[in-house]
Amino acid sequence: AGCTGTLISPSIVVTAGHCVLDVNGLLTKNVYVGQAGSSQDSITLKDKVASIQITSTFQNGAGGVVGDDDLAFLTLDKPQILRVSIILASEKQVTEFKSKAIALKAIGYGEYTNSGTEKITFPKTFDGTYGSTNSLYSNSAYMVSKNGRSCAGDSGGPILNITATQVTLVGILTGTPRGANDKCGQKQSDGNYSTLFTVVGRYANLAFSAATDAMNSQDQALSASKSQLAEKDSQ
Repeated sequence: AGCTGTLISPSIVVTAGHCVLDVNGLLTKNVYVGQAGSSQDSITLKDKVASIQITSTFQNGAGGVVGDDDLAFLTLDKPQILRVSIILASEKQVTEFKSKAIALKAIGYGEYTNSGTEKITFPKTFDGTYGSTNSLYSNSAYMVSKNGRSCAGDSGGPILNITATQVTLVGILTGTPRGANDKCGQKQSDGNYSTLFTVVGRYANLAFSAATDAMNSQDQALSASKSQLAEKDSQ
């Protein structure tokens, strides 16, 4: 199964928690992250992540089911280039974004149409606004759009607020109301498509833990490199 991921630093990707659990609700052993913005076909066995930090309170995620605290941070074995600086929305910003129905943009590697027959290559985007409706999940919110909808495989993608001077990560896409056999979201009674996302700024502790993992991994790689050089010098 494939999901989307959001690169927030050269060595850290954040995605939906249900994306890293198997059908039994257990943490999957093998998670692979391809080059940011590239085709899914480019992912290889060498792209396996080094570690996974998942929220301890996330439950009922077996088989890709969405839940509260639906978030996971992945530490990459091979750092990537972060081409655009990104900040995590603060609680104050989130409150303001909601009250002003601020413009949001979603990006995902999910299906392109409801039939799901097309080959997925590059990510799609769609625009919307921060929804006023409260989510049943305490740390989640809605993005609403007249025309754009999320589809299967978009989970883990970024919900962004983009201005001329700043890119702010507001949340991580987790799901949308859709029919049993549908690949994409259904239009709601108010005429909008609704996309659920986890408010990412409330999980700074997990981001810090993932950053620590990344630094430790880099230190180990550096130590191994120095050891190899020392062995060569002694020969």
